[in-house]
Amino acid sequence: MGDDIQDCCVLPEAIEARTLEIDSDRRAYSRRFIHSGEVIIRNLPTAHALLDEHQRERCSRCLSTTRRQSNSNDKNSLLRCGGCKQAWYCSRECQRLDFSLHKVECKEAPILLSLNDGHGSSNSKLLVRNFLALRLKNGKVNNNNCCQYCYGNDLRPRDVTIQCGKNHFEKLIQYGNGPLEDQETIDIRRAAQALWNQRKVLNKILMPEIDNYDDDADTETVVINDRSELEDQLERDMRRFRVNNFGVTDSLVRVIGGAVYPLGALLNHSCSPNCLVRYDLSSESSSQCHEPPVMELIAAQDIPIGEELTHSYIELVSSKKSRISNLKQMYGFDCFCPRCCRKKKANSDRTSLKDIGSNHKNDDFKIRLPNNYGSLSPTKLTRWILHNYNPAISNATMTNSTKGTSYLTSFDQDIIFKSLNENDPAIIEAIKVKQQQAKFFMMNGDLEDELSSLKEVVQILKQLTSASGEDQLPLSLELYQARCDRLGSLIVAGGQDNTKEALIECEHIVSFLCLALKHFPNHSLLGLQLFTLGDLYDSNRKSDEAQKTYVWARKNLQISQGRESEMVMLLNEKIVG
Repeated sequence: MGDDIQDCCVLPEAIEARTLEIDSDRRAYSRRFIHSGEVIIRNLPTAHALLDEHQRERCSRCLSTTRRQSNSNDKNSLLRCGGCKQAWYCSRECQRLDFSLHKVECKEAPILLSLNDGHGSSNSKLLVRNFLALRLKNGKVNNNNCCQYCYGNDLRPRDVTIQCGKNHFEKLIQYGNGPLEDQETIDIRRAAQALWNQRKVLNKILMPEIDNYDDDADTETVVINDRSELEDQLERDMRRFRVNNFGVTDSLVRVIGGAVYPLGALLNHSCSPNCLVRYDLSSESSSQCHEPPVMELIAAQDIPIGEELTHSYIELVSSKKSRISNLKQMYGFDCFCPRCCRKKKANSDRTSLKDIGSNHKNDDFKIRLPNNYGSLSPTKLTRWILHNYNPAISNATMTNSTKGTSYLTSFDQDIIFKSLNENDPAIIEAIKVKQQQAKFFMMNGDLEDELSSLKEVVQILKQLTSASGEDQLPLSLELYQARCDRLGSLIVAGGQDNTKEALIECEHIVSFLCLALKHFPNHSLLGLQLFTLGDLYDSNRKSDEAQKTYVWARKNLQISQGRESEMVMLLNEKIVG
């Protein structure tokens, strides 16, 4: 962001924006101690757009999946736009509020919503919606281009939720001077064509002082007057999208849409962040019923005064090589966060068992296992991890669980992301073949053979971990991913035997995540897998383990998704007492 963002944007009292270099590198810092789970920022989008595959199941404005204020017995039957028949709404109120942004989509549906290949583009829709949203408010010209506070109430203070304006958006940094991707260029042209086709109607709204607008009107006073200039403006917007936009996710952390949150873009990236991003989707009990999804920036841990606020732009459960490559390709910068730039010490060392819960920065990227980890079976090691990395377990209980082992061995966290098969083309090919077979069987509804192929992939990778030498733990990213694939199919298959197998796989998956996210234990991915693990314990009649796991999952999801979120409410019903 530019140096003058603070001139056009209000900031919550907990945040201080500092410029480290003139006109660039603007960062956010804490003004005070911020508690874990505290909401730091709530930012309404300037615009948002559903992905095509979700447009029939969610309201185009508030993203709700449930029909509101309906006398129909079918509460899940959304209202369809009678014009384009390509947008759905939970209520007439949401449809009315969304119309000023939907009107161009509605008239230009063949360009934006139903293309020849059967798929629209969320980016082309988002370009149009953002262009209009920055210039309109409630269907009329918006003369306030500054950011402002909104939606204050007892639960969410007025100085936390912010709506950003045009001035802020246009000061967002843009993706460099390099060429855009082909699809991005296509999206710009589609958006420009749609807006150009509707320029007469839009100019009458955007410039109400011009009477009887026609193509001969003074071009200097008209908002949309030159097709080439319009495309240039949309390209600048697209370049801002590229490095600043967010993918809105649901309770299962599936991306359901794209949105523009200018204030959320204030935070820099870190592979070891102290904040996380979540989305408050509109619901019947929500304070922003009928409003767009609000992005919430949450403290993922206690944050002392003066510390920079960061969140992760990419998937954290990945290798350093993959993270650096993705950041360079997607955002155009090299990562210099503590996790990527730390100096590695000796591979392992002995550590007192009581230090396993240490929060010292030097220990953030170390994982700890018992000294005798090499003599433990994968199942026993997995259950040791589940027991000792549960935040509810006390040190005394940990000592008992190790049967007299008083010391741990520490490893660099990156060891579990080390590739097992990068130097063995034959093994790589064997795994690919089995994975392709599994996909083929899935597409043909052959669940039994699909499970057989996925099991073989797991077996190959298990053998690799056991044959990788003393410097390799019986854990790997490839094995974790293979177990995730198999777990999903086992759950779909159902049945007593498959449920038992699913429990074993899920235990391995959660234990891997405990180590992979040791520096960021409130990641929602871990919370969701813990929820699944609790259900599998319950299905296998292990009620004590289920209850402990549900409590652990709730502790995570209360932060990563919110105390009033759907998943936390479901856990509240499952937890006894």
